[in-house]
This record gives sequence, structure tokens and C-alpha cells, in this order.
Amino acid sequence: MATIIIDGQELQIGDDERLNCIQAADRAGISIPFYCWHPGLSVVASCRMCLVEVGAKNKDTGKIDMQPKLVPGCQTP
Repeated sequence: MATIIIDGQELQIGDDERLNCIQAADRAGISIPFYCWHPGLSVVASCRMCLVEVGAKNKDTGKIDMQPKLVPGCQTP
């Protein structure tokens, strides 16, 4: 099971679930704006409206290390 943090809210995602950032945020009641993404279509990620900051917890320090640039939320699991 994975734990994600969106705007300070922790959310548990099951190992068998394949959610992108838009879907995970929606589950937490947080809206990430998007234009070109649709759950029934392949991911295009061309409009860049859903750009998000992504990071991972450093196992040594316990702090979250952010990636150096924004990534499309529709394309980020």
C-alpha cells in the first residue's frame, strides 16, 4: 500500500490501484484542473494544465525530496 500526501492530506492507495495524480487528488476531494485528460482515452499530456509538484520520502532523513521540475498530473502514477 502506498501513502501519498496532497496539500498535507495523507491518502492510502492500494497496491492494485493504478491512479494518476488527478484521480488520487479527486479521491481526496482536491481538484487538479485539466483539459486534455479523460479516463477512457490514452494519455496525451499536451495541454500541461495539470502540472504538479512530485516528491518522494527520503528513507534516511524522513523528509520529502521534490523533483526539480513540474510533471503532468495526468501522466504521473
